[in-house]
Amino acid sequence: MITNYLFIYLSLQLRSVFGSTCHGPRAIFRKFAKPFNNGQEINLLRPSECQMAGEVLQFLRVLRLKTALQASTRDPVFVDYKKFGFVIDIVNSSAYWNCLFAII
Repeated sequence: MITNYLFIYLSLQLRSVFGSTCHGPRAIFRKFAKPFNNGQEINLLRPSECQMAGEVLQFLRVLRLKTALQASTRDPVFVDYKKFGFVIDIVNSSAYWNCLFAII
């Protein structure tokens, strides 16, 4: 149960960095997400309190965007953002992706 809440929190952190509040990381993510989605723009989801299985849908979207997230964190401009160093560790950790896949 605690593991699920941890992954919900980490997914929300990924969304806050790449999806909503920070313009620089969001622009980098959008640049890398389009080629991985056949040229279409795609974003991370924010689960709704009233939607059934919102967290599971969020996990599935994070898994779908795995390669775009990893490519974004390897970009030299993103690495210069010292404030988001924790995201680089999370996204490039194979244990994170294995556990996320196991939860779903």
